[in-house]
Amino acid sequence: MNFINDPLVRRFISATFFASAFVWVAVEFYDVEVEVVRVLFLYSVGLVALMVLAGLLFFLLSACSGKSPAVCWSRPNIMEIRTD
Repeated sequence: MNFINDPLVRRFISATFFASAFVWVAVEFYDVEVEVVRVLFLYSVGLVALMVLAGLLFFLLSACSGKSPAVCWSRPNIMEIRTD
């Protein structure tokens, strides 16, 4: 039960609860069709996936366009890193 004390987990649980309540109220009291909610959910998931891919591509392009592009493919040597 220690994971419930994590603020990110609590935010996820509360966001899921309020989003579910919002959808339930929209479908039950405002006669929104379930198909509309389903399409909105699928488009939202698709948009988030596209934004993740765009961020990954932007990261790779910005990391590899520096002075020496080989730096983005090499791993740093832990023994050479100093904490001075």
